[in-house]
Amino acid sequence: MNREEHGQAVVSREDPDQAVSRRVDRGRTGRGRAAKRRIALWAGFLLSFLWLMTAFAQGGPIPCVMTGEDVGNGYEYTVSGIGSFTVNGTEGETLQAAVFDLDENCFPTLWQDGQETGFQDGIVLDPGSYELRIYSTPERDGNYGVFTFQIDNDYTEALRSAANSGQVTVEENPPLTLKYNEKEGLFRYMLPDGQYFDTNVPVGGWFRGQARLSLSDGLMAFQVRRDGELTDFSDGLMFNQPGSYEIVMKDNLLGLAGEVSYHVTIGFRLYIDRTMNLSHINAPMGLSVASVLLDGEPVESGEDFFHTEQDGQYKILFAEPGGKGFWEMNFTRDTVAPALRFDRYVDQCFLDGPVTFTSSEPMATTRILRNRQEAYASMGQIAANGVYHVEVKDQAGNMRDYDFSIQNRYSVWNKKLLVIPFAILLLGAAGFVYWRRTIKVL
Repeated sequence: MNREEHGQAVVSREDPDQAVSRRVDRGRTGRGRAAKRRIALWAGFLLSFLWLMTAFAQGGPIPCVMTGEDVGNGYEYTVSGIGSFTVNGTEGETLQAAVFDLDENCFPTLWQDGQETGFQDGIVLDPGSYELRIYSTPERDGNYGVFTFQIDNDYTEALRSAANSGQVTVEENPPLTLKYNEKEGLFRYMLPDGQYFDTNVPVGGWFRGQARLSLSDGLMAFQVRRDGELTDFSDGLMFNQPGSYEIVMKDNLLGLAGEVSYHVTIGFRLYIDRTMNLSHINAPMGLSVASVLLDGEPVESGEDFFHTEQDGQYKILFAEPGGKGFWEMNFTRDTVAPALRFDRYVDQCFLDGPVTFTSSEPMATTRILRNRQEAYASMGQIAANGVYHVEVKDQAGNMRDYDFSIQNRYSVWNKKLLVIPFAILLLGAAGFVYWRRTIKVL
């Protein structure tokens, strides 16, 4: 019967080879599109990488981060990987004058209103908008720190010309005049232009306690170093940590009070322990040695210094040129190194077992190195095998060291070691009994 007569649709069947060919073409088209997407993705990644490498090679700005307040002449800023500087204002602030003090490894360029300008002596006076760029190399390439600020003032052109043309003369460490306030216990050192600083420790003196300084309005502290390292003084010029201090102060940087700017560097030393290993003591600035007692007995000395030749308890009195004594130093001189008492001779020896020790000075500290690594002794006993270096140091800094090696040798009659062969014999006997029983059963 004809299907069309009953209204049924006649569906033609596709050739199987044509269907397969069509599916293959679609697969090839999809893979081609995926390949193009991967190529575009890798091309974008490569271009981005090249752009980043180019930007890094050319260098770029790095923000300056504030790391301290009331430091130096104002605020301390640090540029990561480059260095630090101090300035009398904050980032973006409008100042009457900007005064910078940069680390030695910082190399600056200054831009005023978009144009590069000179950066002389770290002082900026001319009104305008500024950008200070700080590099890590003299060639001034690579990354750089950026610090922006504005200058707005009504200084006369003559003043700016005097400051920028070098007419302000810098004098380092001028003569200082000393005045002592006995009631407050403060030493006042005056500069030739009338500026001054007050301190409870005379310049060049030794003190067991806290040192305090205060400056007149026209004098600024720029830098403080303790044992040669820069020290933060954001909490004020008060110092408690032991060490040798050096403080740099400057006045009249802009020439407002005359044609001379004085730069003063002072120093003193703080200590905690009275016991020290000293051989020479200078009199503080403006003072002289009035008298010296060693274990309560008078000792002859010079006026400007004193040589400590013997161990013992010293009391030194310093005086003004007029003879009034008001500064006293007490300490104990100790040049004898402490010792460790071992239960047998150890120095440069090879020991076949543990060794114990005690210190000749209870307050001395002991450091033990085993095979060049830090080690510790329990109850004053060293037992582990190894090469040892032992140091003992007292409060005055005197030190003695010992070198030895330990290689333990164990005796077969040691009661603790006899447990091992006994356990082996016991296990062997148990195995033998088990084996005999097994043979009988078989």
